[in-house]
Amino acid sequence: MPRTTCLTLLLTCSALAGCGGATDPFDRPGTLRARGLNDANLRAMIADPSHLERGVATTTERGAAAATGVGLLRNGRRRELPGAPAQGSPVFLPSAAGQNGNR
Repeated sequence: MPRTTCLTLLLTCSALAGCGGATDPFDRPGTLRARGLNDANLRAMIADPSHLERGVATTTERGAAAATGVGLLRNGRRRELPGAPAQGSPVFLPSAAGQNGNR
């Protein structure tokens, strides 16, 4: 066999040998297996065990206020912003010369 063919075959075999045991690194022995740890942490931090079965509303809930605004927006009945020009009136923007200080 020519020398280059032998070298190519040797490199190919060594590269494929490294792939033979390719498994998920989380399946290796000694790796942490987080089974049920999140639930255990929640149980340890909960103040009242009944909250695990039935949730409790927050005291700072603003969902109803947000839902009203979204409903008005979706139905096209939103209120105008204070200080906004009336719809259909022309809006005058400052000229480019005025913005750069060239008056």
